[in-house]
Amino acid sequence: MDLNAELRQKMHEEQQRYKEYLCTLPAMDIIDHAYEINLRDDILMVMDTAYLSNKQAKVLLESPTPLADVYRSVGKNEPGHIGSIRNDIRAIADAIIKQKETNMRDIPVYMESPAYALQHEEAEQYGASYEANVACRDAIQDAIRKNYRNNSLDISCAKQIVERFGLSRTQIVLASTIRAIEWDGRISNENKAWAKKVRIPDEVGREYHVRDCHPGLTDLFCRAVRKMGVREKQQKMSHDAI
Repeated sequence: MDLNAELRQKMHEEQQRYKEYLCTLPAMDIIDHAYEINLRDDILMVMDTAYLSNKQAKVLLESPTPLADVYRSVGKNEPGHIGSIRNDIRAIADAIIKQKETNMRDIPVYMESPAYALQHEEAEQYGASYEANVACRDAIQDAIRKNYRNNSLDISCAKQIVERFGLSRTQIVLASTIRAIEWDGRISNENKAWAKKVRIPDEVGREYHVRDCHPGLTDLFCRAVRKMGVREKQQKMSHDAI
C-alpha cells in the first residue's frame, strides 16, 4: 500500500471511531459537533483525491490522529473551497516537516550498528539518528538543486545545512556518499582522502547517500563543508588556548 492510500485509510478509520463516539452522547451534544463533523468529512473528501508527496504523507502518518491534527489547523480559519483545504493540508504537512528538521541539529549522531542498538535497548536513539541522517541527505540534495544556476553552485547553501543538522551529521552523510562513489573521477582526490578519515556509523546503507545530484556538484558542496570544519576546529583551538 502506498503512503497516500495508507494515510487515507487511517483518516477514514479515525473518522469512523469519532462518529461512533459521538453516538454515545446526548442528541444536543451531537448537534453541537455538526460543524466539526462536516469539516472533517470535507477533509476526507479532499484526501480521497489529493496526492501528497511521500514525505508529506509520512509525517502525517506518524501522528495517531492525523485527521484531528488537520482539522485543528484548517478549522482555525473560515473554511474555503475544496482547493483551499487541499492547500491547507499540504501546508500543515510542510510545517511539521520544517519543525522536525529544525530540531534535528539537537539529535545526537548514533554511531553504532542497528544490531547493537537492539541488543542495548537503544533502538529509539538509532531510529532518531537514522531519520535525521536521511533528512540531512534530502536537504543537501534540495539545497544543491535550488542553488545551482548559470552553471554555478552558490556554496553558501552549505552553511544553512550545517546550521540545521550540525557539522558532524553533514560530514557523515557526505563522507558516506563519497566512499560509495570513490571510483568516480568527478570527486576530487582531496575529498576522497578526507572521506576515508571521517568516522561514519556502522552499517550505513545507501539511504544516506546523496544520489540525486551531479557528483561534481556534490564535490563542490563537500569542499565547502570541509572548509567550515577547518574553521570550526581553528576557532575551538583558539578558544581553548585562551
